[in-house]
Amino acid sequence: MRRLRDAHSMLFVLLAIGFLFTFHSGAEAQAPKALSFRIASADLGSAWYIYGAAVGELIKKEIPGASCDILPTAATIANVKMLEKGDAELGFSFSNVDRWAREGVISFPQPTKNVAGFVGSMDNYYLAVMITQKSGITSLDQIKGKKYPLKLMTVPVGGLGELGTRQLLEAYGISYQDIKSWGGSINHAARSVIEGAVKDGQADAVIHVVNAGHPMASAIAISSDVRFLPVRDDLINPLCEKYGYTALTIPPDAFKGQNYPVKTIGCHTTLLGIKSIPPDMAYKITKAVCENKEALGKAHAGLKAFRPEVSWMPDKIGMILHPGAVKFYKEKGWMK
Repeated sequence: MRRLRDAHSMLFVLLAIGFLFTFHSGAEAQAPKALSFRIASADLGSAWYIYGAAVGELIKKEIPGASCDILPTAATIANVKMLEKGDAELGFSFSNVDRWAREGVISFPQPTKNVAGFVGSMDNYYLAVMITQKSGITSLDQIKGKKYPLKLMTVPVGGLGELGTRQLLEAYGISYQDIKSWGGSINHAARSVIEGAVKDGQADAVIHVVNAGHPMASAIAISSDVRFLPVRDDLINPLCEKYGYTALTIPPDAFKGQNYPVKTIGCHTTLLGIKSIPPDMAYKITKAVCENKEALGKAHAGLKAFRPEVSWMPDKIGMILHPGAVKFYKEKGWMK
């Protein structure tokens, strides 16, 4: 009888161990593969897709055996949501969108729980209003005043370029419905489609967040005679306060034919990642990016503005930093 009880006890222990092993294995299956990183960027040919390729190469050099898959996405807001769902391990966002996601406002019904910050202040992105010279429009106020039938194009919904367009127009008292009621149109398309539409006269204007050397904006400026419109002075601070933008000026000659400064609003690209990336990996990823500013600048002109020494600051990255990133910044002496 005692042997039978002992046998039962041993069976129970073995079953319990088996259960715990199964549970533990399931939990590990949900964790990110330490050496495999999917990087959410933007659509093919975009600045962020190029950023992704450059960052991926640096990670692979810093972490031998690592692989990086650059994902073409709808960008920004969609990227953060992909990270939250676990559909990517790393991704690009913007400093103001980080804050929205962390606080659960604007495009985020709930605060994110699974996303952490790695690198901020990677560049300067400007909300640019590009409109054809032949339209005769020299300010956004004129569109409303003349009830101009504007043929406006933006990137697909899900990127800051489209949301920023709506936020900017709203500040001027203009909605998409207003433009349509005046005989105009609103179309959302991929960047390559937008370039062709402006060139072929199917669009009058494009509003998008762009940086120095931005592929779409550069192509439009080269192929079409466009004017860059400034944001009215009295609207800049309210837009910054309400949506977390930064007051910026597009410097002269950033694009062909734009030999004048353009006051506007903007933000900074950030690199985010999922919290479940191990601290040592997060440290190496942050190190790979922050210690290779020159290589990043060669990959894309926009990254020449990267300031790694301030990339940890809350106004440069709106998401709480990953502990591995914090360790790197403190070791460099940039973060106290």
